[in-house]
Amino acid sequence: MGLTFDMSKVLEKLDNLEKKAKNDMSKNALNKGADIMKSTIKGNVPIDTSALQEAIDKSNAKGGINPTIKVGLIDADADVMRYGNAQNFGTENMIGKKFMERSFIESKDEVIEAIKESIVNDLLE
Repeated sequence: MGLTFDMSKVLEKLDNLEKKAKNDMSKNALNKGADIMKSTIKGNVPIDTSALQEAIDKSNAKGGINPTIKVGLIDADADVMRYGNAQNFGTENMIGKKFMERSFIESKDEVIEAIKESIVNDLLE
């Protein structure tokens, strides 16, 4: 008398989990973190005409081996890009506000937590 286990279902679930992790889970986690970063940047950006604040956005998450997402001046026109760079980095006549770097530092821990929570929630589904 012995026990027999059908491991094919377990192996199938693990295979599906790997595929899900490569695609959906990474994109979901990146989007959660990017939303927080975007909100923090919008809160720190210098407001003159609000064109710079309105231009802060996130790109679509790109999957693959090393998934990525961009947050910042994604599809801004050239004038807004120049203004944003001058405000962040400064010019020869003005010290930069460093709003991008400050936003990264301020939200880093919250972004990491959101990414972790997203991954855990996706694993439990």
